Amino acid sequence: MQTLFSLSRQSMSNTQRVQEVEQEIDRYAQETDELEKQYNERYLNKAQIAAYIIDHKPELANREKLAQLSDVLDIESVNVFNADGVQTATNSPYTKFSVSDDPKDQSYEFNKLLLGVDHLIQKAQSDDVSGDYHQYIGVTLRDGDYNPDGFVQISVKPEKLEETISNMQVDNLLPNIKVGSGGIVFAVEKKNNTFAYYPNEKIIGRSAVKYGLEESQLTDDYNGYLTLGEKKYFASSVDTGDYYIYAAVPEEAIGGKRLPITVASVFASFIALAIVFLLLTVGRRGDTAEGRQKKDSGENQMIDVTMPDGTKKKSRSAASRFKQTVIKWNEKTAEQKMFLVLKWLLGILSVVICLAVVLQEQVLDSHSIFKYVISGRWARGLNIFAVTAALLIICVAVTVTAVVQKILSILSHTFSAKGETVCRLLRNFIKYVSVIAVMYYTLALFGIDTKTLLASAGILGLVIGLGTQSLVVEIGIRTTKIQDGGRNIKIISNKDVCGVINMTRDYSYAWVDLGIEYGESLERVENVLEQEFPNIRKRLPGIIDGPFYKGVVTLADNSVNIRVMVLCSEGDRMGKNAGAEIQRRAA
Repeated sequence: MQTLFSLSRQSMSNTQRVQEVEQEIDRYAQETDELEKQYNERYLNKAQIAAYIIDHKPELANREKLAQLSDVLDIESVNVFNADGVQTATNSPYTKFSVSDDPKDQSYEFNKLLLGVDHLIQKAQSDDVSGDYHQYIGVTLRDGDYNPDGFVQISVKPEKLEETISNMQVDNLLPNIKVGSGGIVFAVEKKNNTFAYYPNEKIIGRSAVKYGLEESQLTDDYNGYLTLGEKKYFASSVDTGDYYIYAAVPEEAIGGKRLPITVASVFASFIALAIVFLLLTVGRRGDTAEGRQKKDSGENQMIDVTMPDGTKKKSRSAASRFKQTVIKWNEKTAEQKMFLVLKWLLGILSVVICLAVVLQEQVLDSHSIFKYVISGRWARGLNIFAVTAALLIICVAVTVTAVVQKILSILSHTFSAKGETVCRLLRNFIKYVSVIAVMYYTLALFGIDTKTLLASAGILGLVIGLGTQSLVVEIGIRTTKIQDGGRNIKIISNKDVCGVINMTRDYSYAWVDLGIEYGESLERVENVLEQEFPNIRKRLPGIIDGPFYKGVVTLADNSVNIRVMVLCSEGDRMGKNAGAEIQRRAA
């Protein structure tokens, strides 16, 4: 987070710098357009005057008279061309000039006047012949039938326009832009990807790709790391039309901005630790009368578990796990309290991040590095942007999954047993599908070819395997095979799956059948059992409720069989002590 916040601040600073360049270029462009408009209107009028004079007084078409006309009109020179595009008179130093037939030449454009166009205003540019900055404007001459019969061309030198356009050039603009400590501003020409400007003049004109930039980094609105020579920079770019302008700061310069964030992070961490400490220590109480009563009645949700090394630890009972009941704070162990607090903190963070992702247009700055990460315009691979994007998608997935699971959990309490089972199945399915989807998306962010991985991984089998863990051996079209915990495999027809009994949801019943002789009085046996039941319960602490006399169950060959039942935990149901004690007492 410290690195991301530092990058975000630097990104906004870099973006501000390149936007200043863009705004300056836009300002000069507007000024240039205005000047060009003024020049075009003013000098087109002068070209039309010159054409009118030459048309009505052809004898003035000589060097001396054209020089006088140029002085009167305050222009550089006047050139007269015949219907073949050949120069017939001029006061410029360049004579015997002809309009070119090559579209690449500057004069080719004036062929339009020989085809009948009234006038042509050429953009100011460097002259092909002299290299000086000139603007040429031509007006068509016509014969008596109004057919084109050559043209008059004037040459002007727009010094103010030249100055403005010169100021627009990146090599004049960029040296005035300052970027952080050791930062640089440079420009790459779009048409050939060469440096149009670089602080080191030796680099100007060289290929940007050969100097370290990647093709994917030559784009508008780039934010990320790039390499120039052998040095790594964090840079932002903007497209100005002809160039990509970059503001770049050395990687090591960004680390100096982490101190305020580090201090804030340490302070927040201590606050969080203090909250955890208080929650774990405040309100801890010993075994209350209510707790002892719950323990005696078997309603306590926390049970003691003996570990292999003989130590005892608190654990949640199987019944409370299945019922998904909430354990009260005072009944939780220290570890459970700690994990619950961490779950709260991470949950709040996930919700905040999820809202920021969903409402990014409203809550994130347009040039924030977080919005850049969410946009996905950075290069795929193992980098800080990929890691951040993976964490963001995990937070979103966790939040959405938790909300859906909570809705299903609430709905399960309103449905029948079958509906509750379906809701539980959907909850598990959503959980594992979310995990796999996040893994798939994260691997794609890191540049891994997930299409091949998806085709070969067997995603459906993985979901089923995670959902059923190691109990289900095979789910077929007609049957389902289940391992019973040992080496036995139980094969169940899919139509009979509803007959499976889950004996871990709540407490279980254990029973024993006692045989008495046919001549024995059942009333006497019942009285004896009623007297011995309290003693049996004292000797067998695993009994939660009972014993209960259930009456005669069968009439055997040599005895009348009666049944006695007790309520106990599933782990004690198959114990031998209960049956032996009941039989001994009954005897």
